[in-house]
Amino acid sequence: MKKAIVPMLSLLAVTAVGSLFSKPISAKAAANANGWDYDAYNPTDHASDSPFTLCWGNTNTRSMRLTEQASMFYDVPAFGTRGMHKSTFDLSTFEFTVELSHRSNLVLLTFGKTAGVYYSEGNMIANIDIVPAKSNKIDGTTNQYIVCLSSSPNNHNISIEGFNDGTDWADDNNFKGVAVTAADNKIHMKFNRVSSENTEVTVNDRVFTVSNSILYQQLENSGLAYNTPSYVMVGGMNGSGFEKVIFEQFTDSKHTEYYSSTGAFGVTKAAISELKDASLTNGEEAEAFLAKYKTLKYNELETYDKTWLKNDYQVVQEKYATATSLSPTFMLEQRVNDLKEAYEVIETKDDISKVESAIEAVNKAYEEIDASTLSESGKAIYDDSQVEVNKAKAKISIVATKIYKETVDAYVKAVAAINDVETLLKAKEALVAIPVSYSKYFTSEEDFNEQVALINKAKEDFAKKTRSDSKNITQGNYADILTNEDGSLVVSASGSSQYGDKTNSSGVYFEQPVAYSNFSVKFNIEELAADNTWIALGIMEQPDMFIIAENDSVTNNKGVSFRMQRTTLSTISVEVYVTTMTATRYYDAKLLTTMDIPYQQDVTLKMKNVTKNLGGILDNYYTISFNDVELNETIKVSKMKTVFPNGDNAYLFFGSHGTQVAYTIKDINGKKPLSDDLKPASSVPTSTDSALEYELGSGKDLSINLDTKGEMISSVKIGKKVVSSANYTYENNVLTIKASALSKLSEGEENVIVETAYGSLTWKLTVKTSGTTPVDPEPETPTNNNGCGGSIIATSAIVSTLALAGIGLVIYKKRERK
Repeated sequence: MKKAIVPMLSLLAVTAVGSLFSKPISAKAAANANGWDYDAYNPTDHASDSPFTLCWGNTNTRSMRLTEQASMFYDVPAFGTRGMHKSTFDLSTFEFTVELSHRSNLVLLTFGKTAGVYYSEGNMIANIDIVPAKSNKIDGTTNQYIVCLSSSPNNHNISIEGFNDGTDWADDNNFKGVAVTAADNKIHMKFNRVSSENTEVTVNDRVFTVSNSILYQQLENSGLAYNTPSYVMVGGMNGSGFEKVIFEQFTDSKHTEYYSSTGAFGVTKAAISELKDASLTNGEEAEAFLAKYKTLKYNELETYDKTWLKNDYQVVQEKYATATSLSPTFMLEQRVNDLKEAYEVIETKDDISKVESAIEAVNKAYEEIDASTLSESGKAIYDDSQVEVNKAKAKISIVATKIYKETVDAYVKAVAAINDVETLLKAKEALVAIPVSYSKYFTSEEDFNEQVALINKAKEDFAKKTRSDSKNITQGNYADILTNEDGSLVVSASGSSQYGDKTNSSGVYFEQPVAYSNFSVKFNIEELAADNTWIALGIMEQPDMFIIAENDSVTNNKGVSFRMQRTTLSTISVEVYVTTMTATRYYDAKLLTTMDIPYQQDVTLKMKNVTKNLGGILDNYYTISFNDVELNETIKVSKMKTVFPNGDNAYLFFGSHGTQVAYTIKDINGKKPLSDDLKPASSVPTSTDSALEYELGSGKDLSINLDTKGEMISSVKIGKKVVSSANYTYENNVLTIKASALSKLSEGEENVIVETAYGSLTWKLTVKTSGTTPVDPEPETPTNNNGCGGSIIATSAIVSTLALAGIGLVIYKKRERK
C-alpha cells in the first residue's frame, strides 16, 4: 500500500495516562474563548496547518484548524466533491466527533486502500453516512440524524449486519442504520476491535457489535490486515451551496499516542513552551537551554503540526542562537558530533578529506576555549573532543596508507604500460593521483620508504620512455615525448612555451633546419581543452619559441606561427602570425584570416613558394594550406625575405600554453621527425616519356606520363601559348591535353612545357598529318628552378652545363607505328 500521508491534531486536551480515547472540548467554546465568531467564520481555502487537503483537483472543499484537536471542514455537499485527510488511520481503533449545527445535508467518510477513493469504487474499505433529518434547522432547534455504516461498494446507505436499530427513517427509507438524537448536534463515533470475531461500534454512547469478517472484508479480500492504515475521504451529496462541519476529534490509537504527553507532539509542544520562556543570562543557563533543546522532536512532527507550532518554534530558534553564543562548549560539541558522523565510514579519498576537515574544525573550537572556566559537564565535553580526534586519526591511518599503496601500485603499472598517447596520459594522471599528504599517516618509516623507492623507480622508467636523447630536438621540461615504432612523436605537455628559455618550457624545438619555401608537417591534436589553452606551431628564423610580447622584442623570434585553440567539440580555430623585422608587438603580425582544422584527426600543414599570375602579372607568392585548403591571404615572397633574411633555412617548433595538451607529430616533409635532415626530397617533376607526337585530324587527346611529386601544376604551354586549365587534366600521374587545344597546331615541331613551383619539363612534340614521317627531335632538358617558378635562365643554365660536360640528356617518346 501507499505510505500514509500524515496524521492530524485530533486529540484535544491532554488526557489521563493510559486512556485510549478522550472526550473533546467544544470547538465552539474554544473558538469563542479566543475572541472570534465561530458561527460566522468560513475558511477560504485549505490552510497550511489544516489536516485536510483537496482531492481530485476540485476547489469546492476548504478547511482550517481551530484548535489542536478541532478543524472546520467547508464544502459543497455534491457528487465529485471531496476533501481528504493528510494522514491515514486504523479503522479498528478509529474515533471521531463531528458537530453538525451548520449542516443540512449528508456528511460521509469513506475509508480507502488508496488515496482519493469514492465509496462506490473497489478500493473502498468502509463508508459512514451521517444524514440530518429534513426537520433539522440550521439554528440547531432540532437534532435528529441517522448514521449508516457500510463495507461494500455502492451500498453507502445500507448498514452492515449488527449496525441497525430498525428505525424506519421517515425522510428516506433507503437509509438503514442507527437513529440518533444528538445533543448540541454532535455525533461521536468510535470503533474498538474487542476480539478476533467482533468489533464494537459506539455512536453517542450506544454500542453495537459487528462481525469483523463483514466490517474488514475489503481488506481481507485484498490480503491485507484489518489494521492496515486507510485513507479517509470527507464530503457529501445532494447539496448546492457551501456548508460546514466541525471535526472536534479525528484519531486512532496511533494518533492518540502521538498527541499524548509522551508522544512526539506532546513532548515537543511542552519543550517549545518551556524553551520559549527560558531565561538566558549566562553560560550556565545557556547550557541548560541547549540540553533541553536536544530533546526537541520538532522534525518528527506532521507537516501541519509543524506549521501549527511554527511561531513559537521560531522564537525558540532565536533564543537558540543566543544560547550558542553564551555556551563556551556548544560549538565544540557540535564539531565533535560532526566528526563522529564523518569518521563512521571511511573508504575513499573524499571520506578522508571530510574527516580531516572535521578534525580541523574540532581543534579550532578546542583552542578557543579556556578550560579553567568550564563547568564539570563542559570539561567533559572539552576532554572528550580530543579522544574523538585520536579515534578519527587512527581510522584515517588505516585507510590512508592503503589508498597510498594502491595509487603507487597503479602508477608503477601505468608507466610500464606506456605505448601511446592514451597510456602516456594515464601514467601522468596516475602520478598526480598519489596522495602525497597521506605520508603523515604511515606508522612505519620502513613501510613508507619502500613506497618512495617504488615511485622513484617508476619516475626513472617514465623518463626513459618520455625524454628523448636525440641531438636533433630540444625538449622542454614540461613536455613529455614518446617515440612510436613508426618514428612519429607523441607529445604530452602542460604549462607554457610562451615565456622563459627553451628547456624551462612545454615546447619541442627541432634543431635541424627546414626550408620555409617548401615545408610540410603532418600532426594530430589528441587533447586540447576548450578553454584558454592553446597549441602553437611555428616555422622560426631561429630554433626558438613563438612569444607573445607587446614590444619590438618579438622581432627576436621572427617567423610564421600558428596559434590553435579549441572552439567546438570537433573544431580547432587557427590564428596565423607572420612576424617580420618591422613588428613592434606580436599582435601586429596577426593575419586577418583564420582557419578551422579538425580536432583529433590528421592535419597536414603545407607552406611553399609558388608562381601566380594575378591580374596579368606573374610573381612569386607564399602559400599556406591545411589539408590542401589554402589560407585566403596574399603573401609575396618578397615579404617572406624580411621574415627569413638569412636564406631558406628555418626551424620548426611546437609549444603550448595552459592545461594538459597532447598531440602527435607524424612526419616533417615526409620524413621521420627525428631525422638528421628534415629538408624535403627533390620535388622536381619527372616523366618516363621521351618524344611526343600528334596526328592532326585524329580528334584524339594527348596523354603524357608525368609525376609532379605532389606539387600543383602552375602552367602548361605548347610553344609560347599557354594552355588554359580547361583544356588539360592531371590525374593518376597522367597529364591529358585535350584535342581542342591541339587541333589548331600546324605540322612541324613544338615544345610542350609543364611547370610546377619546383621545376619544369620540356618535350619535343612532332605534329604531323596522316602519312608524314616525323623527324627525331633534339633532346630537351628538365630543369629545377629551386622553387622560383621555372625560369628560362635556370633551364638554360642546366642545359649549358650538360653540354659543357659532354653529356646528352634525351627524352623521347617512341613513335606509334601504324
